[in-house]
Amino acid sequence: MKSRSARVDIAASSFDDTGGRQTNYMIDLPSGSTGQITNNWFVQGRDKENHSAFIAVAAEGHNHTADGLQVAGNDARLAPGVGWTTTFVADWSGDRLAIGQNTLGAGLKRFESR
Repeated sequence: MKSRSARVDIAASSFDDTGGRQTNYMIDLPSGSTGQITNNWFVQGRDKENHSAFIAVAAEGHNHTADGLQVAGNDARLAPGVGWTTTFVADWSGDRLAIGQNTLGAGLKRFESR
């Protein structure tokens, strides 16, 4: 899912990338965004073009603030047979994200500032 909006409400959804081919981030907020990413289920598959993060914030620019972007209550896993480690939330904005409790499977790091 990719959104350039200033505010997002991504809740109670599932993102299953096990059948994807040459896919990118699970959620991409390339210009930054505030709002919520809560109570979602994520599985990252093996055939990724970019597996460096599940959720990317402001990777292409910082047009919108990400202050207070709430990321909580999510469940994220790598599919069986995936042989890499990755980051759940990668942030290029430098803003104050509100990353709460999330259930992360083996091979996932909670947060990385880039």
